[in-house]
Amino acid sequence: MIAARKALLTTALEALGPERVTRGLTATGHKWSDCFLAIATDGEANLLRQELKTNLLRWELQNNARAEREPLHGRASRRPIQPAWLMARR
Repeated sequence: MIAARKALLTTALEALGPERVTRGLTATGHKWSDCFLAIATDGEANLLRQELKTNLLRWELQNNARAEREPLHGRASRRPIQPAWLMARR
C-alpha cells in the first residue's frame, strides 16, 4: 500500500476508535447501507441510511420554511451573484 494512503487509512481508523473498527469488521454487505462504515458508525445495517434520510428531510423542511419567510426581494438580490459564482468555478 502506498505510504500516503496508509497514513490516511490509519488516521481514519484511529478517528473511529477500536470499538467501532471491531464492529465494522463484522460487516458483510457491499451496499452503502450495510458496509464497513455503516456498521462501524451505527452498529447495524440500514441505521446510517435512515439517519441520513431523516437529516436530509429535516434540512429540506428547514430550508423550505426559511424560503417562505424570506421576502422575495431578498432572494432576488442574490440572483446576480449566483451566475458569477458558477462562472468563477468553471
